[in-house]
Amino acid sequence: MTQGEESKSGVTEFKLGGGIVIKLIGCVFLAASAFLATLGAIESSDDIFIWAVWTAFGWHLTFLKHGMVIDRNRRRFIRQISSLFPIYKFEANLDAIRGFAVSRALLGRDRYGRKVFELTVLFDSGKRQKLIAGSKQELIERGKDIAKLCDKPFHIDEA
Repeated sequence: MTQGEESKSGVTEFKLGGGIVIKLIGCVFLAASAFLATLGAIESSDDIFIWAVWTAFGWHLTFLKHGMVIDRNRRRFIRQISSLFPIYKFEANLDAIRGFAVSRALLGRDRYGRKVFELTVLFDSGKRQKLIAGSKQELIERGKDIAKLCDKPFHIDEA
């Protein structure tokens, strides 16, 4: 996670994904699909479908943006994922947020056998909203930064 500069407007941005490696992988897919199209290797309708799927996958990887925005002036917390169009957007009022917590995910382990943890937003209503999943230590560091910027408490559930 890289933190963007805070502007004079009170907005802080965290970039969570869409780094240079992912963009390069997307460019490889796009270059391969352009190469296949210029060779004329796409002949059947099945080939067209497969080519279109891989081209769209490369396109989305190339233009992926994943991040969080904390706007203290408008009192908004936003997490969004987009490519050329919005894919996912979570927006909450900072005044309705009670705090942030790292806890063990309902899914106990990932496919490699490691424990999975989640960084969640805790609301005054008792509702929880998952932000991101990953390793416990990484989420603790991210969660502390986000909670500090939002001026909210941070908890580590030891369940």
